[in-house]
Amino acid sequence: ATSCSAVRGGQVFVPPEWLPTRDNRASRAVRRTLSGVTLGFIRERRAAGEDKGDLLSMLLATLAQHYRLALAPGRVVDTEPLIMLRPRYGMRMALSAR
Repeated sequence: ATSCSAVRGGQVFVPPEWLPTRDNRASRAVRRTLSGVTLGFIRERRAAGEDKGDLLSMLLATLAQHYRLALAPGRVVDTEPLIMLRPRYGMRMALSAR
């Protein structure tokens, strides 16, 4: 249990993840940082376009062989006016076997 859990009547109460407790906020920040770092590695590797023979290259090659990305059904790309245009709310993608 986390430090925010409580025991009452022999039952442990652990607050749900959406509740903004100190532990939940810290956990969310760690996940956000880890996701950002991981996605950064993947973006750099895709931009470089080279196979370095490591685990990430093998994973990306396997995904590319077996799956293709397409916009989720009914989704539209709404762009923001910036120097570089990007989707305002991200791009929900549908993963389907080839």
